[in-house]
Amino acid sequence: MSGLHFDKTAWKTYLFDDIASSISDRVDDPRFSGVDRYVGLEHLDPQSIKIRKWGAPDDVSATKLRFYPGDVIYGRRRAYQRKLGVADFEGICSAHALVLRAKEDVCLAKFLPYFLQTDLFHQKAVDISVGSLSPTINWKTLARQTFFLPSLKDQEKIIEIISSIDRTIEAYQDLPLETQRESMLHELLSAGGDDWTETTLGEVSSFISRRVLPNDLALEIQYVGLEHVEPMTTLISTWGNVESVSSSVTPFEPEDTLFGRLRPYLHKVAFADFPGVCSPEILVLRTSAICEPRFLYLLCSLASTVKKCVDMSAGTRMPRTSAADLASIEVYLPPLAEQKRIVEILSFMDEVIRATKQAIRDLKVLRGSLLTEILSVNDNG
Repeated sequence: MSGLHFDKTAWKTYLFDDIASSISDRVDDPRFSGVDRYVGLEHLDPQSIKIRKWGAPDDVSATKLRFYPGDVIYGRRRAYQRKLGVADFEGICSAHALVLRAKEDVCLAKFLPYFLQTDLFHQKAVDISVGSLSPTINWKTLARQTFFLPSLKDQEKIIEIISSIDRTIEAYQDLPLETQRESMLHELLSAGGDDWTETTLGEVSSFISRRVLPNDLALEIQYVGLEHVEPMTTLISTWGNVESVSSSVTPFEPEDTLFGRLRPYLHKVAFADFPGVCSPEILVLRTSAICEPRFLYLLCSLASTVKKCVDMSAGTRMPRTSAADLASIEVYLPPLAEQKRIVEILSFMDEVIRATKQAIRDLKVLRGSLLTEILSVNDNG
């Protein structure tokens, strides 16, 4: 990265209000918005600018904001989560987001999302956020902040560098690995046989209901919240510190299955490979003697299992499934030898997916490092 040099004498300091506009095109009733896509903060992926998920306007109520292709949707609530996306379609989004549009005489439209992802902007956004439970950015406060911005010519160069990394990331993300995995698992579980048993998830596992207080735990205990569980990913790669938690938590052991009960449609199901504690919004299942631990995880991670939980969930804005609902789901259980064979086949596929996602994470780290180095205000070229 030492080969990256820019003459920063042409760079200038601007108010954020000179860099971008906040678009306040309000939609009071989403049902009559005239669009078919709704983007909530839960649909935005950290450290990514492409919007890959969305809901429907009929799923939500209350005032939303309209956005158009090219607009940046920036999560102003809990800015520390670093959520933003660039729209390539028209839709409506959560009012907990800012709809930002670049002022192209100062900031190119394609450069704006890259700038918003820099550590410099992120730290300023966190610093000006107001509130303790759900810190939120006020537009008038953000508009008055000053930032050191490259010249338009240098913005074009930066766009070329970073977009080349983005294209590689997107190529990895576009691989249909999860779809292939689901099809393979469905085929293996559809084989059936006279020695397969019709049962339920509750009969082949037990739910860990014990709760403990964080103060009673050793400080090195790893804490897993829903934010640490990636959708459709087998293993947990990030976790938090138990010191940051104030409410009771559920302990789990290696080989337990963790099932996200809040908004189950997010498909947050994981196989624990270390001991720790987790949020009460995560159900902990422990297998019985008749079911291989990883086979239990496979049953819980099935798209059909998640869909049944979604259908049974209580609540509209923040739907939750229950242990009783998950336990009631019917499954077919093969003999242990067949379970092990299926697990072995799927483990290979899961390792391919894990390696691909690790490559994506590594590229995102490289991307962030490049942006930090290029836009450092202490480097004069």
